[in-house]
Amino acid sequence: MISWNLNPPNGLNTVQSASDPRQRKAAASKGFLRSFGRIPTLRSLRVRDFRLLWITGWCNNSSLWVEGVVLGWLTYQVTQSALLTTLSVGMGALPSVVVGPLGGVYIDRWDRKALLRACIAAHIVLTAALTAVIFAEAVVAWHIFAYIFVNGGVRTVRMVIESSLIPNIVPSRLMTNAFSLFLLTASFTRFIVPVVTGVAIRLVDFGPTMTVALVLYIFALVVTLRIQLKGKASQQSVSGSPASDLVEGIRYLVQEKRILAIYILPAMLMLFIAPVNMGLMPVYVDEVFQGGPETLGFIIGSLGLGMTLGTLILASLGEMRYKARAMVFACWGTIAGVLLFSQMTFLPAALVVVLTYSGLMMMVYVLASTAVQAIMPDRVRGRVTALLGATFAVFPFGTLMVGGVAERFGAQAAVVATAVAFGICLLVYTTVNRRIWSLE
Repeated sequence: MISWNLNPPNGLNTVQSASDPRQRKAAASKGFLRSFGRIPTLRSLRVRDFRLLWITGWCNNSSLWVEGVVLGWLTYQVTQSALLTTLSVGMGALPSVVVGPLGGVYIDRWDRKALLRACIAAHIVLTAALTAVIFAEAVVAWHIFAYIFVNGGVRTVRMVIESSLIPNIVPSRLMTNAFSLFLLTASFTRFIVPVVTGVAIRLVDFGPTMTVALVLYIFALVVTLRIQLKGKASQQSVSGSPASDLVEGIRYLVQEKRILAIYILPAMLMLFIAPVNMGLMPVYVDEVFQGGPETLGFIIGSLGLGMTLGTLILASLGEMRYKARAMVFACWGTIAGVLLFSQMTFLPAALVVVLTYSGLMMMVYVLASTAVQAIMPDRVRGRVTALLGATFAVFPFGTLMVGGVAERFGAQAAVVATAVAFGICLLVYTTVNRRIWSLE
């Protein structure tokens, strides 16, 4: 009797599968990603959903810096006012006081993944509207200010969602690495995108350049549609009214003194040092280095590069036991760096100092985010993260303070005074609150 074996010989299926171009491409892609994730600094990228969230971070932060350069130049061109141009920088931070905490309530009540998509969709609508007005050559000052304010509110909520999602996506042992890599998307794009955007404005004007930000937002939305996060972060169950939920978040934050103790440090950086980096630097470049836009570009690039290196160093080190202690030392290093920078007139040496102290600043932000997210329970994560983000509203006040000193005594004196004031506050704080040295 003849037996007909319809199954191919051993190995034939493998050969045929390997000959399928789509399967070969998929296998090669998976192999590349596995190899990519074996690099210790990038180990959080082994987690699929974090990898997708990381890609959206690159898109959203690139859009942010495209907008920043386009709207900065456009505001000055429309208003011819240095004051209004400076105020436009801080306009996007104002919604964090109100919009952030209210958004945090719903982040704890609703599907965070869906809320992230809704925020990016709102970015798309707002950016498309302003881009159309720019192309029509009908833009006036209030269009720009309204866009910065409303889009800043959406961005505030989106950033809270992203910070709340990371602990839901990656295991606790990868928390520092994941936050470092995610904040890398902000620091590295700050290093590269403004330079490219400036060249693009010169070559193709404001409208086409702003279109790039719109396309990046659209791509980010497409990527978020592939996030498959399920479980506690995909559907929240919070009882009570929104007002009572907000009160619960405030009560938790007041009672959990470790979180407040940690987050005061980055808040002080936003009050004293960030206004120097983001507001005073054009004046400082003109008065001290007698430079122009290209000199300012070098300094901003050094800030971005330093922040990038700071995040990469933390991502490589992994988990750290006494995070608050490391933050205090990084703050003192930042103060020393700013004071040293204030005494320099040789640009190359100044760039090295800027690179160093900006890296230390970024370490403070990363360690603070990691520490507080590890402490708080998931049921209040959105509300507490938003309330902490509202502390960054001190930035506009810091800008007014630094600008007032510079107006009266000069930019160099303002930098020295700001660093000294930060040092005094830090010394008093760490002396009064000795627990900061033992917080993990």
